[in-house]
Amino acid sequence: MAIDTIKSVGILDGSIATADIADDAVTSAKIGTDAVTTAKLNDDAVTNAKIGAAAVNTTELGTGIDLTGKIATGHETLSSHVVARSWSAVGYTTAGSNVSLGYLDIPGPGIWKYEAQLRIRWGNVAYYQKCFLSTTDNSLTGEIYRAGGGANTAVRMMLERITVNAFGNLLVTPSWIIDVPTGLTSGDRVYLIVQPSGNDGQALNNNDPNGQPGAHAVKIAETTTSGSTITARSF
Repeated sequence: MAIDTIKSVGILDGSIATADIADDAVTSAKIGTDAVTTAKLNDDAVTNAKIGAAAVNTTELGTGIDLTGKIATGHETLSSHVVARSWSAVGYTTAGSNVSLGYLDIPGPGIWKYEAQLRIRWGNVAYYQKCFLSTTDNSLTGEIYRAGGGANTAVRMMLERITVNAFGNLLVTPSWIIDVPTGLTSGDRVYLIVQPSGNDGQALNNNDPNGQPGAHAVKIAETTTSGSTITARSF
C-alpha cells in the first residue's frame, strides 16, 4: 500500500540524508510559512554561494526598510556636516591689528575642512596681509595652530607686496583642515582673523554686487582626539 503521509514523529533524526532528496523535491509550496525559523538555521547555513544572483531583489525587500539604529548617529542630517555663512564687508586699515572678517559655528566634533572666500581690496602700499583661525573674536588668544606646534604654524598668506596704481581687488580662498575634539560636544565658533603688516586706508574684505565674501565648512571624518582644543592638521 502506498504511503501518502509521512509524519515527523515517524522519522528518526538523520534517517533522511540530503542525498536521498531530489533537487526539486522540496518546493516553497511544500514548506509552511513558519516552518523555517532563525532558530533552525545555523549561523553559517545561508551563504552567498547558496543564494542565486537574482534571488533577492527589490520586490522581496519591499518599499519600507527600517534603518533606525543601523546608521552611525549624525550621518542622517546635512546640517551636522555642512555649515556656511556669508560675511559682511569689514575694513582693517591699521598695521598689526587683528580683525575678524567673519566666523563659522562648527556644530560638533570631527575633522572639518574650513574654507573662506575673501574679496580683498588693498591700496598702493607695499606690505603683506596674513590670516589665522581663532576661537576668540578680533584676537589671537584662541589661535588655532598645528597639534604640537605653536603660534604661526597654521597661518595663511593672503597677499604680499603687490603694488597697484590706486587700489586692487583679489579673490583669496584660504582653507584649513581642523580637528574639533570630542570634548567639544556642541562644537565651537571659529573666526577668520586678518592681520595687515602696514597701514592701508583701502584695506577691506569687500562685499558688493560684484562679489560677496563668506565661508563654509564640511565634515570629512570623525575624530578620536580628546580634550577641548581645536588644532589644525598638516597639509
